[in-house]
Amino acid sequence: MRIDAISNKTARWIFNYLTNYEGKYSIIAPYLGMSVLDLGCGFAGKGLIPFLQEGATYVGVDVNQDALNRLRSRYPEYVFYCLDLDRDPLPDSLAGVSSSSIVLLAVIEHLKNPDFILDQCRSLMNDSTRLVITTPTGTGDLISRAFERMWGNPNALNARPHLRSFSKNTLDFLCKAHGLVCRHYQRLGWHRQNQLAIYTKTSALALLRNKK
Repeated sequence: MRIDAISNKTARWIFNYLTNYEGKYSIIAPYLGMSVLDLGCGFAGKGLIPFLQEGATYVGVDVNQDALNRLRSRYPEYVFYCLDLDRDPLPDSLAGVSSSSIVLLAVIEHLKNPDFILDQCRSLMNDSTRLVITTPTGTGDLISRAFERMWGNPNALNARPHLRSFSKNTLDFLCKAHGLVCRHYQRLGWHRQNQLAIYTKTSALALLRNKK
């Protein structure tokens, strides 16, 4: 049951305080590089884009057309696609693009089939591409679910609920199945309720060793 006495504006302030979005973006920024593919950019994109390096290219993908229209209006210099990450293949035009980073910020916990998008991410990565993932810890997942039960998600239109939560081990296990290895990990937030993991492609030599 929602608590209607609390306004959407107040709920948004509480939500942002608990999730510490601005602080999260500043920590992520050094990993972005000069060519960024942002998957699930609808809400996070408007916060992430100001942290891009000058001259960086940016491609955003999201299922929410209204959110993308707002981003296109505010940032006409960047490219945006409306796709469902659970079922729609990424555009063929991205195949020839060498991204310095592929970003999944607070996205993977909402997906029914994260293997579908991770497989595509792996195919787009070169040896230096960083896959940047943030997702709530178990504590953060409980906070988000409790918040949404009371007030909904004030920051997203037609927001999808959390379908799963990840520990570092379960996230590493999922990514390892797609030939990805964790290069950096840290917890974020006032109660360490969020986590950041940076993945790169596993070397060809390591893949051969894993198959033996």
